[in-house]
Amino acid sequence: MKKYESHFNHVLKLPKIKSSISFTHQLGRFSEDTEYNLNDSLEIKFINSEIVENHYKIVILPLENTLTFKSNANQKDYTLTNGQKALYIEHPLFNFLIFEHDHWQYVLAIDKRVSKITADTLVEIANSIE
Repeated sequence: MKKYESHFNHVLKLPKIKSSISFTHQLGRFSEDTEYNLNDSLEIKFINSEIVENHYKIVILPLENTLTFKSNANQKDYTLTNGQKALYIEHPLFNFLIFEHDHWQYVLAIDKRVSKITADTLVEIANSIE
């Protein structure tokens, strides 16, 4: 994470609230696009080696390289406590909450098979970034 912060010269804040499901491993990967400088990202993945559906990840991108999403029927808009808009998308494999905070775009993704993690739970996690 420090390498990612120094690469962009901005402080990175992570959610203070973690998912309520259990994990056995936490992995992180900083991907640096040295050729085009367009695909730099930090991915933090939480997995459980015994319960495969317990799969949660946070992908963080600089605002200048954000992902865009086309409007579809499987999405809903939310407003975070800081006034920022968040987009919740239901996908066949994962449910996503996408929002911006400070200099970053965050994508929270939870395996769709984990039914107790709802859109409201992801919004609560997003709101825990200060």
